[in-house]
Amino acid sequence: MTLLFVLWWALAWAQDPDVVLPTVSYAAPAAYPDTERDAGVEGVVVMEVSVDARGRVLEVEVVEAPTDGLAAAAIAAVRASRFTPATYAGEPVGATIRYAVAFDLEDPPRPSVEGRVLQAGVRTPWPDVVVELISAEGATAYARTDAQGRFVAYDLAPGRWVLSVAMPGVRPEPVPVDVVEDSVVQATLYARADRPWEDDGIEVIEVTTEAVRAEVTERRLGAQEAMSLPGTNGDLLRAVLNFPGVARPPLGIASFIIRGTEAQSTKFYVDGVRVPQVFHFGGLATVLNGDVLEEIRFLTGNYGPRYGDGLGGVIDLVTENGVPERSNGYVSIDVYQAAAFVEQKIGAKWALTATLRRSYADAVLGPVLSAVGGGSNFQAPRYWDAQLRLVHETDAGGVWDALVAFSDDQFRLLGGDGENVQFGLANTFVNVATGWRAPLGGGWRTETRVSVGPERQSFTFGGDTSFEDAVAVGLRQEVSRPVPDDGRVGWRFGLDTRAEAFRFSLGSPRTETDEGEGWRVRPAVYAESTVRLGPVDLVPGVRASVLSLPGVHTSWTVDPRFAMTVAAGPTTTVIGTVGRYSEYPLSRELLPSSRGVPTLRPSWSLQSSVGVRQKLPADLSFDLSVFYNELYDLVVGNEDRFEFTAGPPTPLPLDDGPYANDGRGRVFGGEFLLRYDGRRASALLSATVSRATRTPRPGDDPRVFPFDQTLVLSALATYQLPKRWTIGGRVRAGTGNPYFPVVNRVFSVAGRQFLPLYADEASRLRTYWSADLRVDKTWVFRRWQLTLYLDVQNITDPGNVELIGYTYDFRAEDPVRSTPPLPAFGLKGAW
Repeated sequence: MTLLFVLWWALAWAQDPDVVLPTVSYAAPAAYPDTERDAGVEGVVVMEVSVDARGRVLEVEVVEAPTDGLAAAAIAAVRASRFTPATYAGEPVGATIRYAVAFDLEDPPRPSVEGRVLQAGVRTPWPDVVVELISAEGATAYARTDAQGRFVAYDLAPGRWVLSVAMPGVRPEPVPVDVVEDSVVQATLYARADRPWEDDGIEVIEVTTEAVRAEVTERRLGAQEAMSLPGTNGDLLRAVLNFPGVARPPLGIASFIIRGTEAQSTKFYVDGVRVPQVFHFGGLATVLNGDVLEEIRFLTGNYGPRYGDGLGGVIDLVTENGVPERSNGYVSIDVYQAAAFVEQKIGAKWALTATLRRSYADAVLGPVLSAVGGGSNFQAPRYWDAQLRLVHETDAGGVWDALVAFSDDQFRLLGGDGENVQFGLANTFVNVATGWRAPLGGGWRTETRVSVGPERQSFTFGGDTSFEDAVAVGLRQEVSRPVPDDGRVGWRFGLDTRAEAFRFSLGSPRTETDEGEGWRVRPAVYAESTVRLGPVDLVPGVRASVLSLPGVHTSWTVDPRFAMTVAAGPTTTVIGTVGRYSEYPLSRELLPSSRGVPTLRPSWSLQSSVGVRQKLPADLSFDLSVFYNELYDLVVGNEDRFEFTAGPPTPLPLDDGPYANDGRGRVFGGEFLLRYDGRRASALLSATVSRATRTPRPGDDPRVFPFDQTLVLSALATYQLPKRWTIGGRVRAGTGNPYFPVVNRVFSVAGRQFLPLYADEASRLRTYWSADLRVDKTWVFRRWQLTLYLDVQNITDPGNVELIGYTYDFRAEDPVRSTPPLPAFGLKGAW
């Protein structure tokens, strides 16, 4: 398609020698609509364009157009173009011109960067905003967002480009992306309305970082920023482990031990609705393909009342909010899994996404293990997952979507007959969810999300099976309005409900079996207000919830929370928070049939923090925060029980007394994050200094938290070399976990086994450190792209001790060391 831009001057004084006509400083290419392109429609769209004395396009009126679709595309191109205003006798004046765009199928423009501008905090699409793109060589391009906040930039030269919102009065916060020929880079910018621009009434848009961080995701034809970090094995969620506040889990498992709390106290959500699990066996991969997601919301603590029923952090996986600009897909294969992904547009307002992944360790290792298994038939661990998603955008600005997700993990050791299961683990769920986001008028928006599906975990040993079954229903309904430009108060109101029918039987040859079934219902309501007083935002909120196990237990909580944000300068933000957070007991801890105590109360904590976010010169920024948390009414006892957990095992000795709300805890520390986002390089340095203690029972002395790590350091960097090579590295270090060493042993005649006697004071494992390396290479062809990567974890192998084990008689320690250097490599072909 060849684009011809022709100007006809409709002003009678156009021939006046004192008149200097407007010029086009940047002519934005016009996107060829799919319907017209598929139908072979060509032609010229003629428009009358009013350009004011500042060179801004005020009005566009179509004079002649072959179709409405081509007319709309031409209008969008004109509004994204840049003009130098007309002058009369040397003074800028307004002018009305005729502007023509010719659509030709021979040479269509190719999208290079596409994305969205969303309002910070509430993710509301921001229409009619200009996005400026500047290349490393100084070339400039522009794009303008549509009613859904989307923008597309076409025909950009390959290389590094920097995106920012180009509106009067804005302090640009550059977001770098790398444009590759015949590929599409996606960028999501989060912006905040500050105040009306005093000169001309144009709204000021301020792009922010860190607090509401702009996220850039290179996908479809390039590796996503987070997924290509060294040490992640290409998994999006594992990248969160590099940030401050997260303890390093042993053996590389993807477990989130955040701010001195147990792994099960970190709660996971998909689009604001709680989900039971997010990882496959061993944490090798997230159960949702990262290409279905738009962002990850990671909150270490002191979050608002939107989230609850947890003392630890929150991780919310947010799916894409809208229809993509074009259809795309890929297939990939690595040492762990094979995957396929297709995102297909269906007209202008609908899109269908399908993805399938399967690991194949069972196909490779199963026959080998069976051959050496002495008559046993091994089935090595394997997982597979699939998602099918339908998205629809309405003309009124709403987005509806439906998501069906399936995941199945399995590991089995069969007998010689190939049928009887001697040892096995299985984890399966199906989830069907639907959601609706739409404006209500007056600045208000509504968001509704409903999900339902069965979940099952099982463990088989020697013919006996332990299991947890549940059918869960989740609902979130929220209405919100950010602070208006001419007002001072914003609001958020919501309902967050989860109900499940459950059944479990948990035990092993060495533990007592716990059994139970019933209903568990936990409705919650929350409210939050933002009061803006100049540079200060006051954010009070409250969350109230009830837990009911009909006929067994009922309890309730009211958790007030408060945050204050102060814009201390053009690049400095100070934040202070304080709040109450509650977590209900597990069903097995309440049911008498499972040794539970129906009178248990919710555990709760009082959390407080103060932090500063600072933008520095030279593409640097940092976060610094300190926090102090007191934990009350922690449930302790029966630590020798059998349980399914994604976290590390509880260190010995165990508290095998009855359940009680006797536990107390204290956690305090500081978190630091330094980031660099340059044109070809990016890097971060994170550090967490903390101390976590527990007092298990009244009268006990405080003892160190089993997963306390006094210092955790993580440094990583990536650099883009010429010829589409990328190299990255990561170094992690930290203090070892505490443990109680065995100081003596006795032999139990009744049990015919040795029993350990533990020291009163804890010792620590030696300091941990490791290094990871990743290399990516991309080859670009006319219609597709091939990427090869190599990711080597623990490349130096210093022999870190992860856990302390013992010989059968507890005579000597038998430490469990970290895995040796583990290379992961893969191929990805995308179109």
